[in-house]
Amino acid sequence: MKDLKVVISSPIDSNLYSLLVNHLCLKEHGIFICGIITLKTLSLKRIKSEYKRIGRSLFAKILNKFFVSNPNKNLSSMSSNSKIAYEDLKFNSLKAMADKYCVPYIKVDDLNSNKTVDFLIKNKRDLILSIGSTIIKKPILEVPTIGILNVHMGILPEYRGMGVTEWPIIENRVNEIGLGVTLHLMDSNVDTGPIIKKKYINIDGFMSLDDIESRYLNEMVNLMIEGVKMARDKKLSSEPQKNNEIDSGRQYYSAHRRMRLIAEKRLLELK
Repeated sequence: MKDLKVVISSPIDSNLYSLLVNHLCLKEHGIFICGIITLKTLSLKRIKSEYKRIGRSLFAKILNKFFVSNPNKNLSSMSSNSKIAYEDLKFNSLKAMADKYCVPYIKVDDLNSNKTVDFLIKNKRDLILSIGSTIIKKPILEVPTIGILNVHMGILPEYRGMGVTEWPIIENRVNEIGLGVTLHLMDSNVDTGPIIKKKYINIDGFMSLDDIESRYLNEMVNLMIEGVKMARDKKLSSEPQKNNEIDSGRQYYSAHRRMRLIAEKRLLELK
């Protein structure tokens, strides 16, 4: 059986989620990392694109990512397997990992650029793993023979878009819909591609949104690797989202900090 050829697309070179997924893929038999794509962190084009997407919250995001965030804050909620993978990491950047294992690597301003398409075609990929994804356009979607895998931080089809940890809590739908992550194949719209698997989390013991979102890292890594293994073993199956399901769901955007405070309060009320 031929190795599954995989390309990893990451929002930044030092993304922990991307590093863990890449590391675990390298350890799996029958999976070959044939390319890594990262976005230029502070390119003018990317800043404009992100500002258009999330508005003024971009500045808080940059501040948190580069000056405030603690890269170890997610470790307490990791499973033992994920902690072992983290402790086994020998690199803090995808570029260093790519250099070590002679994996083709590029950094681009725009994931949907011709440069990206050429890179993917040249490196003969079966599957793309989209980490921290943006909207993927048709020229990229048509390149991989299997498709593009993404783990959405929320339950589909009800909660598409961003900030979907707090919205089920704000809308009092946790018992109805649940909290968790969804593995799906990407299409050209926002979180409307065929669903492969959902993973629900129990909020018992979690006292804040940060606690829940930290737990998501563990679940997203495990679910992404599970999807890659299914593709390798030719057992990947998905269920298309029906139009009425997509219509009944909503696309959400990053919640204002006041809305997060409301969600924090309601989370305590659920205990």
